[in-house]
Amino acid sequence: MHGGRNLDPRLTLFLAGLVVWASLGAAHAAQTDPFHEEATPLIVRVLASPVPVPTSDGALHLAYEIAVTNTLNVPLRVTGIDVLDPERGNQAVARFGEAELAGMIRSLGSLEFSSEILPGVTAALWVDVPLERDADVPSRLVHRFHTDFDASQARGLPTVRVQIGAEVAVGGPLLVVGPPLRGSKWLVMNGCCMPVTNHRGAVLPINGDLYAAERYAIDFIQLDDQDRFVSGDPTAIDGYAFYGAEILSVADGSVVRVFDEVEEHDRVGALSYPITMETIGGNYVIIEIGEGLYAFYAHLEPGSVTAKPGDRVRRGDVIATLGNTGNSTMPHLHFHIINVPLALGGNGIAYVFDNYELRGYLSPENGEEVLYGAPVIIDPAPAAFVHQRETLPLDGALIDFPGN
Repeated sequence: MHGGRNLDPRLTLFLAGLVVWASLGAAHAAQTDPFHEEATPLIVRVLASPVPVPTSDGALHLAYEIAVTNTLNVPLRVTGIDVLDPERGNQAVARFGEAELAGMIRSLGSLEFSSEILPGVTAALWVDVPLERDADVPSRLVHRFHTDFDASQARGLPTVRVQIGAEVAVGGPLLVVGPPLRGSKWLVMNGCCMPVTNHRGAVLPINGDLYAAERYAIDFIQLDDQDRFVSGDPTAIDGYAFYGAEILSVADGSVVRVFDEVEEHDRVGALSYPITMETIGGNYVIIEIGEGLYAFYAHLEPGSVTAKPGDRVRRGDVIATLGNTGNSTMPHLHFHIINVPLALGGNGIAYVFDNYELRGYLSPENGEEVLYGAPVIIDPAPAAFVHQRETLPLDGALIDFPGN
């Protein structure tokens, strides 16, 4: 076969004229004709199978990520994505237009979201598909990508603007676990699912591949009896009443890793030592909870870990206390479940808490003043949503766990 760089310019122009006419049908042909082939502008793959997760809003959420690489020599914009059910004739499950995509795509290494991807660059695309709780969830998904680029400047084979790809099975482990903490007014920060939070946005290159370890991760911060994060000096650790709270094992299991070698930062809001792959989680514990799945607890108080590798723990056992170590600028517990005994080098596993009460959600009226001791404004949850059973609390939820 000849490389695209050597095509006769007249042939290139002729073929390019056919692309616009043929692109819509070509994507369908790719699904039905085993001998069909076309030059596509994107390389796409889903990082992990999406799992239908019951959430505190009464819906099911399919939260997942797609790695998208621009194969062209010119910038490309993703102008639309259709999430399709291939077993129902590619019926659309969800559609995202360019305005939505502006907050769903970020090139690796960039801090800014943009639907434009530069030549040869890989971007992460975060997808969240909310479904009715009783929906007939597709067993597979496939994606139709709509793109725009300057074809007159693109070298190589004429390339379609609409392509179908990133097919993936739906389903996987959904764990039901107990609470990692006791008591009331625990605020879910950096949680699932959209907009993209610090955790969901952490698609990281670890050991030569891309992983979304923190897909369902939560940072837990507790409000005091006046609905404040802190009283007094916000840089002093003793102003946070929940500092030192007991952390519980969410399931029976075996301790596989313990790191308890870094100190608290000198003051809240600043990091006292470099953040490396070793120190990013601060002091932490990893517990295997069955079937090769691991509960990860991070930013623990120095010297508080009560277990060592090889110890058996039972659900509800105290394993450490809440601290402010590692990549942390406020005392909190970081919790997630992962498919390897590592902090970040694997994919986040879906889980739900078996029992909690939902008070409400962070109001958009909150400003930075809450970081300095102002009361947090909470929009109350509807009565029908207060009692939660086997759901994942969404980002911004204020919840009560059983126990004092």
